[in-house]
Amino acid sequence: MNTNLSPTETSATDRWWLLWMLTTLVLCWPALWNGHPLFFYDSMDYTRSAFTLTPAHYRTLPYSLFLAGPEQMGTLWAVVLSQATIGAYVRGSVWSTRRPSDSPWCWG
Repeated sequence: MNTNLSPTETSATDRWWLLWMLTTLVLCWPALWNGHPLFFYDSMDYTRSAFTLTPAHYRTLPYSLFLAGPEQMGTLWAVVLSQATIGAYVRGSVWSTRRPSDSPWCWG
């Protein structure tokens, strides 16, 4: 923790982290409710491409490369968590940029 922050800045930082974690949990909720990560008709194409590093027919390689990192943990739950964390961060950044004075991410 940075001791150079004022109490107001510290509490705003703490709230930002709390909202980031809660948003991540909300974005993970459909997969948690389902009991396993959500799959679509092309999910296995991307998963296979992550290991072979060759794009499947009509599939892009960059998303497969993204999958290769979290999949090294041996489960697709890491993919769910990483996408939810990235999504929560982007959501908070966009919200703070568009409405900084009214942002629930930056109230104080």
